[in-house]
This record gives sequence, C-alpha cells and structure tokens, in this order.
Amino acid sequence: ANIDTSELKKIWDSKNNAYADTYTSEQCAEIIGTVKEKLPADNVQAVHFAELLLQNIELGKYLNDSGKLNEQRDRQMAENTLWILQQEQQRGNSQIMISGHNNHVMQCENDGTPVLGSRLAEKLGDDYFAIGTDFYKSVCNFPKPYTGKRINHTFYSYDPLAKASKNCGFEVSFLDFSKIPESSPLSEQVSKDICMGSLGESYSVLMNFVPRSYRVQRTPQKAYDAMIFVADATPIEIESSAN
Repeated sequence: ANIDTSELKKIWDSKNNAYADTYTSEQCAEIIGTVKEKLPADNVQAVHFAELLLQNIELGKYLNDSGKLNEQRDRQMAENTLWILQQEQQRGNSQIMISGHNNHVMQCENDGTPVLGSRLAEKLGDDYFAIGTDFYKSVCNFPKPYTGKRINHTFYSYDPLAKASKNCGFEVSFLDFSKIPESSPLSEQVSKDICMGSLGESYSVLMNFVPRSYRVQRTPQKAYDAMIFVADATPIEIESSAN
C-alpha cells in the first residue's frame, strides 16, 4: 500500500518474537492505529489484520483479571468469526467450520459469562451448529514446568455417554441430539447435567487427587447440538526439529 512502515518495524523484536521492551502497549497501539488509518478502505484483509493487532494489545490490559480477559477474548473471537463468515458469504459460500475448546464453542454461557458459541448462537440462531467432544480415557501431553519438555498424563472423564459409546465398541462415535427419540432413555441422559472431561494446555498435580479439577458438570443438549466421543484419546507426538 506504499505506507511507511519504519515505525511499525521498530516496535517489533523479531529476535524474541514479541513487542520491543522500549515501547509501551499504548505506543504500540498508536503506531498500529496510524498505519491502519492509512490503509485503503477496500483492502479489508489488511485493515482487519491491523484490528487484530489492536485487539491483542487490548487483551494485554486484562492479564491480571482472568474473568475480564476470558470475556473480552470470547467477544473478540465471536466478532472475528462473524467477519470471516461475512467474507465467505461474499465469495458465495454459505458455511464455515471453526474448531475450538468445548468451553468456547458451546452455545450456553460459562458460569454466567458469554462465550464464543453463546454469542454466535444468539446472533445466528439455529444456523449455529455446535459439536462438543469428550473422551472415555485420554492420555494428554502437557508442558513440564521449568524444563522446556513435555510429559504424558492419563485422565478419565466419567462421562456416561462416552462410556456407553466405548461399551458399544466404538473407538469414535458421533451423536446428533436431534435424532434421539424423545421416549429413549438417551433423551433423558442428554437433557440433564452429566460429568464431562475438560482439559486444556495446563497441568497441575492437583488433577491427580481432585478429579473435579479437570471435569465439569454440564447439560449436553444445552451446550451442543451434537457430540463426538473418543474411547481412548492419545496425544500427538511432538518431534524436535533437527539442529
């Protein structure tokens, strides 16, 4: 776009892949905002990328407030997802698929806080189709504190639906809640709170002694339209690149 980017380059420390320590977040936002204003309005991709950088800086203000951080992050994810959907619709595509943690894609709020999925469900109605995932047994690969290495840990979700799927002989199964007969015992199961696994990228030794630290009580039918169950989940093996 023939815009002077010398100031933009100064705020980025390419060696550490982070913003330079010599600039405050406010200064970074001001420089990025100046570049954004100079971008041609019809270059929607570039303008939106600048907005993403500003969103990231905005999130940094809430690092000491996890509740506010999560609320802001999910709001931004919802706005960006709707922006992507709009771009695809202009290209003649009617659907997009997104992937995320259950706590983000579910279409109910998380302890009263709106999440990505609940915001999309409010905006799109039945056009938002949420698929949750759960496991019977999962071997997860977590960072090992202070070592730079990773280590495997094993967990059980205690999800009765995942257990039933495994007992039926399915390694992986898909359950569409709309296809369950109302008179079926399964219909009652998905319409009440059940135990589900909920793991992320952080590990605590507390998980070994307090299972509820990695399990949640959730009503499947309120959170999702369907679910995928994996009997025995295994982690991707991360290989170090050759020096």
